[in-house]
Amino acid sequence: MSDRYKANNLIEDLTQQLKNEQNVPSTKPRAGRTPVPLPDRIKKLKKEVKQLSRFIEEELQKAENEGAESYTKTMLLLKKAERRDLRYGLKRQGVSPNTSIEDAITSNESKVTIKMRQELKEVDNQIDDLIKALNDIIK
Repeated sequence: MSDRYKANNLIEDLTQQLKNEQNVPSTKPRAGRTPVPLPDRIKKLKKEVKQLSRFIEEELQKAENEGAESYTKTMLLLKKAERRDLRYGLKRQGVSPNTSIEDAITSNESKVTIKMRQELKEVDNQIDDLIKALNDIIK
């Protein structure tokens, strides 16, 4: 899950870098190995994200076949990883992940970080629901 999130972030960074490079006149290439063109790097990362997503889906299918308890535990692990990645993403944007959505709106944060905060809140609610479900299954 973390690898997929990191690859998605890198894709966003490279896409932004590609947009910026289109506005800047080309300069003389540096000495040494020629860098891989940004569109090729982005394509490779998107392929990697697709493979990681497929792997996660396969793991969920295996857990679902093993039973409700195994599936719930696997989903809980995935949601916790997603929460960790969202918190890291907020820190990477230079904002505190502990700020409420209302405070973020009043402090004029970007739409991206506010959206990430909303996703984080949803994931926290899903984690709470999964913990309750797991406790009910174990009882």
